[in-house]
Amino acid sequence: SSIEFFESLIQPAITGHVNVIDMFAIHATFPIIGEEKLTITFRVANNAPTTIEFDVTGLTDVQPIENQRGTTYKLTIVSPHLTTSASLLINQRFNQPIHQTIQQIATEYLGLDQSKLSVDQTRGIDDSVITNLTPLQAIDKLRHKAIDLRYPSSSFVFFVDRRGAGFTTL
Repeated sequence: SSIEFFESLIQPAITGHVNVIDMFAIHATFPIIGEEKLTITFRVANNAPTTIEFDVTGLTDVQPIENQRGTTYKLTIVSPHLTTSASLLINQRFNQPIHQTIQQIATEYLGLDQSKLSVDQTRGIDDSVITNLTPLQAIDKLRHKAIDLRYPSSSFVFFVDRRGAGFTTL
């Protein structure tokens, strides 16, 4: 009956939930086990339609509908790269500018689309060995070390929104 999703500069993924009215007990016949996909297409004002894919990671708040046979419940949804990141570990040496390492991790490990990835350039070459970190943990570690090419004092963020992903200074 409703969909809510959240984008944030401090969150490396889109998260949300879907409130469902289920008159056919679909969740009982086909249990939600956390491997389901949900694709949502929507249009805002006069813009072109936007399609976002999510992983369904849980089902909560199951309640019977009074005086009817159905139930309501909430599906928890997240960007697919969040579940991908949780299942991968990086063990690799990188010897390049941090922005190139971020770009490499985002595309090769997280599967993010290169054409929808906006990356600000960083200063210098960074020789890093990343050991037993998930891709998002590695990105978080690197963003703290990054120095913007234009501004010596900079704080980087890595975020994902409905347009793509970004690695930028605030």
